Amino acid sequence: IEILSRNHTTILYTPPNYEELRYFVDQKSLNNYDIRFMPNPVVGICNSVPSKEKLILYVGSINVQQKRSDLLLDFWELCHEKLPDWEFKVVGTGPYYSQLKADLEKRLLPRVELLGFQRPEVYYEKAAILVMPSAYEGLPNTIIEANSFGCPILAFSSYSALEWIVENGKNAILAEPFDVASLASLFIEYTRDEEIMEEMQIAALENARRFEITEIGRQWLNLLHS
Repeated sequence: IEILSRNHTTILYTPPNYEELRYFVDQKSLNNYDIRFMPNPVVGICNSVPSKEKLILYVGSINVQQKRSDLLLDFWELCHEKLPDWEFKVVGTGPYYSQLKADLEKRLLPRVELLGFQRPEVYYEKAAILVMPSAYEGLPNTIIEANSFGCPILAFSSYSALEWIVENGKNAILAEPFDVASLASLFIEYTRDEEIMEEMQIAALENARRFEITEIGRQWLNLLHS
């Protein structure tokens, strides 16, 4: 309430974030404040889906509490034998990176590469799907950025904003939270139909247009004028 009372208007990323706010502030109090919704924008969206490779991509901080990076190798262990022509690349660094690297060396999983910090655009362009096993997020830019390159999302339905950002079965594949076996199974099923893969990639690109900077900029200007 102290934060809300300092502002004429408070901006949340998505409408589902309002439900999370209600956990901390009762509805009667919230009715006293002007609360609006404004997602982050994406700058530059591909005109068409780039040529994709059989590549699964992770982009983000390497940590356990939020990003659940401890599940990445478990996921790949369930996939790699059934998908012998696919690769898995992990872009990012963070407090769990050294442990993840040690686990990979111990488990000797094939065709997985830890790339550390990199600019992700070249990987978004090639990736057939982005895996994101986060426990919670606000509005993750990574999803919108990946969509802008025609890259669908593979994730756990573990936070309320996710199903506002993407649509399960259309531009995303969502599994029950932290059920790695289900996540792997759904992904393997996805790879068996190239037509469905292509449809989801096109749908991901179309979804990104909701977040194009010209559209979000227009919303900001309307807010400021009001």
